[in-house]
Order: sequence, then structure tokens, then C-alpha cells
Amino acid sequence: MSQDFSEFAALFRQVFRGREDKVPRYYVAKKTGRPGYSPICSNRFKEGVCRLQCWSCPNPSYVPLSDHLLSQHFTGKEILGVYPLLPDGNCWFIAADFDDHGNNGGPPRDPLRDATEFHACCEARGIPCYLERSKSGKGLHAWIFFDAPVPAWKARAVAFAMLREAGAIGEDQQLSSFDRLFPNQDKPSGKGFGNLIALPYQGKAAEQNHTLFLDPDSGFKTPFPYQPEILRTIQRTTEADLDRIIEAWALKAGAKPSGGARGHRLTAIWMLPAVPS
Repeated sequence: MSQDFSEFAALFRQVFRGREDKVPRYYVAKKTGRPGYSPICSNRFKEGVCRLQCWSCPNPSYVPLSDHLLSQHFTGKEILGVYPLLPDGNCWFIAADFDDHGNNGGPPRDPLRDATEFHACCEARGIPCYLERSKSGKGLHAWIFFDAPVPAWKARAVAFAMLREAGAIGEDQQLSSFDRLFPNQDKPSGKGFGNLIALPYQGKAAEQNHTLFLDPDSGFKTPFPYQPEILRTIQRTTEADLDRIIEAWALKAGAKPSGGARGHRLTAIWMLPAVPS
């Protein structure tokens, strides 16, 4: 592998940090045609060994993340994800998913609008945020990175507060494109590995300008022209930054998406107390 690839892979792993002992890989089931992800396991499909239920398997042999796997992802031969929730209940990032999954015949949802407003609320509160177009090109991921692992409950509590402030969640959530957070758990449950998010820079998707960080100067419609520089200069949030907002807004663990939906903004920006700088 070239020096350029090794440098980019190292930079990528520093930014999108999650569990490295288990790597979820995208697949499409041959019999049903249904897509999904499962952790890469060297015992997969071995007769008498594999049960096809990874979360309860007594014979796992998980393949850890490697530069080889990343090269497969970057070149489009694989589609990899990452489990952001660490075994100790911490996380290196939190991401919000915005997508238009349909609205039962109602008005279409607008992921770009919702993600843009979420980004604006984060930035206004001193939380650097980055938007990435999803693999399908129909949704967006909003990423917040930390300078060290932080308790997932703190990251989620603040993210939910930003979503409420942006009007993306609340009593009438059907009008919003917000889907879920990654991680979607405050702490490990003991079952499974927590939810996963698809990793950016997937080769085939990147050819369509998807899975790349988007330039706010373009209204988040086109990617930054030089992506490695964006990764190299990622601005990170500290746990102290989270604590400042948690204290100011009296946030607690177990935060749920309630209050402040678009069109019924119970906790609009002007109703939230100022956060001390």
C-alpha cells in the first residue's frame, strides 16, 4: 500500500473511532434480497459452528479493523460500518441521521433542511458539526467528534437538546426527517454491540459525491474539494463543552426525543436559556 493511502487510513481511523475489534459489513441476503450488516467473522457459514446469530454465538471469531479492510471500503469492494458505542459506555463521536423514509402519503420530509438547522444550532452553541451525504444520496448524517471518549449519555443528551432546538424532534415528529442517533444507547445492554453507522468514503458512493463531507458554503449541496484536509483539521468537542450545556439546560441521562417538533416548537431557540461561554 502506498504511503499516501497509509497516511489517509491512519487519519480516517483517528476521526471515525469506534469499536475496532468488530467490523460490521454490508450484505444482501441471497434468498430474500434483504440488505443488512453483520460483523465480519472468520467462522461465518462454517457448518456446525455458525448459527447466523452473531449477538448470541458461542463461537465468534471476529475480524478486527485493518488497513486492508479500509482499502476494500475506499475502493468500493466493501461497504463497512462502525459500532460507535464502546464496551465501557463511552463514544468518540455522535451522529444524527436525517432521511426521507416517506410520510404515509403526507408531505415529503426534507433531510437537508433539518440537517442544516441542526448544524446551525450546534455551531451556535459552540459544538462543531459536519454534514455528510449518506450512501444512498437521499439522506444526511450530522457528525460531532470528541477529543477523547465521552460518556454516551452525555453525547446523546446534548444531541437531543440540539435536535429539539432545531425543531427536528417533538410531539409531531412525522414532519421531521430525523431518524436516529449513533450511538442509540446510553450504555451497553449486554446484548449485541449497539447500533452501527455506515462509514464515509465508500468508493462507489464517493464517485457520486456521496459519503463525503459537505461544504457549508455550497449550502451543503457539494463536497469540500479536498477531503483529506477536512479530516486533518476536524474540530472536536470536549467533555467540558458537553458538561457546560448539560448543566445550563439541566439535561439528564435517558434523554428521549420529545418537545419542540417543527410546527409545534415547544422548546424553540428563543425559549432555551443561554449557555455560558
